[in-house]
Amino acid sequence: MIGTLWFSVLGSIAPLTGLHPLALAAGSGVGSGSMLSAASGALVSGLDPEMAKQVLSIAAASNLLSSVLGALSLTFLGLPLAELLYKICNKGK
Repeated sequence: MIGTLWFSVLGSIAPLTGLHPLALAAGSGVGSGSMLSAASGALVSGLDPEMAKQVLSIAAASNLLSSVLGALSLTFLGLPLAELLYKICNKGK
């Protein structure tokens, strides 16, 4: 909930930072869907319709990519690490 509010405030002041809206859209795709909609919604509020479509598509692609990479890293890094820690912690039992 706090992240969504933060992203919406950050997205509304984004034109003042001097960063390109597509770069900000790629950054807004990291996180949950509610954070994506808050950040990209605030970003497109002051843009022309063509750039708004590009911003929304880049943000959606960034969200998809970060979700897939998160699931893969959880599967191939997180689970083996948790198994190793479990073996270490239960070594004396």
